[in-house]
Amino acid sequence: MIKIIAILFILLVFIIGGACTSENGQQTKLAKQENSQIITQVATDPWGFMLMSQEEVVENINSQGTTLILDVRSTAEFTQGHIPGAVNIPITEINQRLSELNSYKDKEIAVVCYSGGRTVASLRLLKEAGYSNLKHIAGDMQAWYAARLPLE
Repeated sequence: MIKIIAILFILLVFIIGGACTSENGQQTKLAKQENSQIITQVATDPWGFMLMSQEEVVENINSQGTTLILDVRSTAEFTQGHIPGAVNIPITEINQRLSELNSYKDKEIAVVCYSGGRTVASLRLLKEAGYSNLKHIAGDMQAWYAARLPLE
């Protein structure tokens, strides 16, 4: 008799617990899944590289962070204005100058060009060369200029 009462009590707890959370719990789970998918979509570019927001770049500059900002535009474009502290290695020279990036093999490298095409090509080259912590600066220099963010 005690076993039957214990089993009924356990069943009652499950029924009451399930009734209190089933609809709201499902909605909460769905909302969390949707938010997670949105965050993932926003945090990566169409080619699957992680994005670094302009705010994160500015924070890295202000805190003297360890992220290397790699500008892959031509030298002429770079001298017209670039993100403070950025290193310029034009995309046409990346393969020949990879040794300059050896100390960043396991560190974060955020790549930027004017509108994104050279950035993606550079990120692919770096990934093939074994670099793993790569990011694409969201909006590239086109957005940086539009937002009137700091330049050197």
